[in-house]
Amino acid sequence: MALSFCSAGRGRAGSCRTRGGQLIKPHGMGRGPQSPLNTRRGVYCFKCIALPLLSARRMAQPWAGFTKQETVTGLFSKDCILPCPFPPGDDEVIYWKKGDKNVHRYYYQRDQLEIQDPDYRNRTHLFHENIPGGNASLKLHNLTLTDEGTYSCYVGTHQNKTEVEVTLSVRDQLSNVEGSNTTIPCEYSNNTANTEGFSVVWTLNRNAVVSVLASFNGTSHSYQPRVQINEYDFSLVVHDLTANDSGEYLCNVSVPHYTKLTVTTLQVENSGRTGELVSGVITTAVVLLVAGFCLVVCIKKYKGNLLSTLTCSKKSISAQIDATEHDSFLEAEAKTTTKAK
Repeated sequence: MALSFCSAGRGRAGSCRTRGGQLIKPHGMGRGPQSPLNTRRGVYCFKCIALPLLSARRMAQPWAGFTKQETVTGLFSKDCILPCPFPPGDDEVIYWKKGDKNVHRYYYQRDQLEIQDPDYRNRTHLFHENIPGGNASLKLHNLTLTDEGTYSCYVGTHQNKTEVEVTLSVRDQLSNVEGSNTTIPCEYSNNTANTEGFSVVWTLNRNAVVSVLASFNGTSHSYQPRVQINEYDFSLVVHDLTANDSGEYLCNVSVPHYTKLTVTTLQVENSGRTGELVSGVITTAVVLLVAGFCLVVCIKKYKGNLLSTLTCSKKSISAQIDATEHDSFLEAEAKTTTKAK
């Protein structure tokens, strides 16, 4: 399959550059008053549109770039990225399609979505800032089950032509509870596991922070506690789950000219035991609070009674002292009276 693309400011105006490098004057693209060249600069080459030409003659021509196959697993109602790397070049032309559906087109350094299929309207996104570096990956928003299938990415530049086929499958979300263990699957082809250069890398995307968890390239390596790779099917085992383990887990299986990406979202929920523990803690705190309040009240009451007792004792002692003094006075007075007689 071959690509033709328009030369904007690099060749003669109104020309298309083909894979042979020749400049061809498109039919009906002169500089007359009815020419699109005069009405809208930048679309003068529209009739030799910068997209894959799917005619039988073009299909029969040898492919000038390379073909790569990739597989992606996404989650229902979530976003996913369909990878499409290509050798960097000039005047990039990008065409994503699924069967006969026009998914996304890009040329003249901007999106061309006039004839985009309604199923993908407002759901596709290219990383424009990364296109000059060779990244034509497509972000697909809000996945549905009908999005499953094979997508084709065609990229043409002045220097190269590239085709990438991406097979997308859509799955539901994986969930588990705190304190348990879980196994996150990784899809791969049996034919690639024994290929030279085969490698597996597990990463976690949580709150836009990506961390490498484990890898395998003949020998498994773990870079985070509580995780390990199963060397038989390259799944990831996570032990003693916590709420911080929630996020998107990406398994990247790669060999030369082949990459398969599996994305699984894990949601860790509170277990019943955790709820019981929290409830027990709250109950204990309430009991302690009530007990403390009662203790304070009792102490205050005890202090009051003690003070009252001390006051009464003091009064009693004072009364006794007063009575003794009175008796002594009477006795002395009686003695004085007797002497006077």
